[in-house]
Amino acid sequence: RHQEEMYDLSIPNLSSSPVLRVLHLSQWAPMETVRELGPRRSYRTPSFPRLVELRLHLCWVLLHVLQGAIDAAPLLAILQLDGVDICLRPMKDPPATRSLHLRCPKVTSLVLVDFKCWGRQGKNTMELDAPLLRCFAYKGPPRSLSFKLRPPDITRVDLSFQVPAAQVGTDDRMCRLFWKFIHNFSGANTVSLNFELSDSAYLGDYCYEIAL
Repeated sequence: RHQEEMYDLSIPNLSSSPVLRVLHLSQWAPMETVRELGPRRSYRTPSFPRLVELRLHLCWVLLHVLQGAIDAAPLLAILQLDGVDICLRPMKDPPATRSLHLRCPKVTSLVLVDFKCWGRQGKNTMELDAPLLRCFAYKGPPRSLSFKLRPPDITRVDLSFQVPAAQVGTDDRMCRLFWKFIHNFSGANTVSLNFELSDSAYLGDYCYEIAL
C-alpha cells in the first residue's frame, strides 16, 4: 500500500485498557520516523493501570513516547527493550554528548539488548531512575550508563559486552566505560560477566535524529 495509507501503529495509538497486563510490540516504528518530516505531534498516551510487563522488540521509539508509556503504567515491573532504537529530535548545533534520562519508578526487572541511544560516536549518556530494580540484564558494547540512585535491592546482574577484537588492550576509553558500567552494580549479590569479541562491534552506533 502507499505510505500515506499505512496505519500509524505506535503506543499513543493504542486504546486504554483497564485489564491489559502484558504488552509485547515487535518491528514497528512511528510514522514520524518513517517519513522524517512534519511538525512535532502532541501525544496523549493511553493509560494501562494494570500493565506489569512491556516488551519492545526491533522497534524505533521516540524517547518521550517510551517515557509516557512507562508513566501510564503505574504497576509496570518488567521492561525489556530488545533491539530498540531511540529517536531524538535533531539539534542545529548538537553538543558532543546528550544526557538522556529514563524514569522507571516501579520496574524491578530491566533488560537492555542491543539498545541504541548513544549517538554516532557512542558518546551520549543515559541515566536510569529505577529505585526498585532487582534484576538487570545488558547486551551490547560498553556505554556511559548510570543510575540516578544506585538501586539498593538489586540482586542479579547479567552483562554481555560486545567488544571489537581490534580494540582489545588498545582503547583506554572503552576500558573506562567498562569499569564505570560495572561500578553501578557493586552492591549486587550476583554479577555475571560475558565478553564477546566481534568484528561487527564498534564503539559508535546510530541514534536516529528525526524532524518532529
